[in-house]
Amino acid sequence: MSLNLYTYVHNNPLRYTDPSGHIPIGPSDIWRILFQKETVDFINSSTKKAETKAWKAFASGIDKAGIHSTAFFIKHSLNDNPSDVYLNQWSYEASLINNTKKYQDLLESIVKEANNKKINTIDEKKGISFESNDNKDLFVGIHSATLKIKGEINENGRWSIQVKLEDYFDFENHPEKVKDFSFSSAAWAANNVAAYSNSSGVINSYWIYIDMGTYDSRSWKK
Repeated sequence: MSLNLYTYVHNNPLRYTDPSGHIPIGPSDIWRILFQKETVDFINSSTKKAETKAWKAFASGIDKAGIHSTAFFIKHSLNDNPSDVYLNQWSYEASLINNTKKYQDLLESIVKEANNKKINTIDEKKGISFESNDNKDLFVGIHSATLKIKGEINENGRWSIQVKLEDYFDFENHPEKVKDFSFSSAAWAANNVAAYSNSSGVINSYWIYIDMGTYDSRSWKK
């Protein structure tokens, strides 16, 4: 008897994702969460109270669907003058970032460049953009961020790399990004609605700082 690893995603891992192991998340689910009753009420009434209620419902919906970081960031943005958010290397968000190939490849390329230049220290700022195929939660919640990377050769002759991520939680309208019924288009549709709420003062911007910690890898020996 074999175990079907794709049961929770309806045997279609290319179309659905299943962050929690219990609920398969496909494009239609995001559209459904975005345009649930609370959103319709907000569209019909156009009041700030209804708008806030709609975003709380959206955040709860995606949280249940396994998109936890974005849900937290949205809920926090609904506060008046929200404080900046500081997360450490053991946070859920840091683990999501660490598990992306894009992030690991970026660090690897920076170290290789330093080795090629035969320099002993690194002090750089690099932009990073997460797409839906990197991680859906990072794509929706952070998308584009700045990495501050510092490094030096330690006593063992290996690179010691410190990384900090910064992201300003705000939204800009991009109607050209909504092209079909894919997850990516659904996320951009949510972004565009959020841009309106950002400008109306229901969603409020703040900084997200994630200390990714220090890396000391044998594979980065100079």
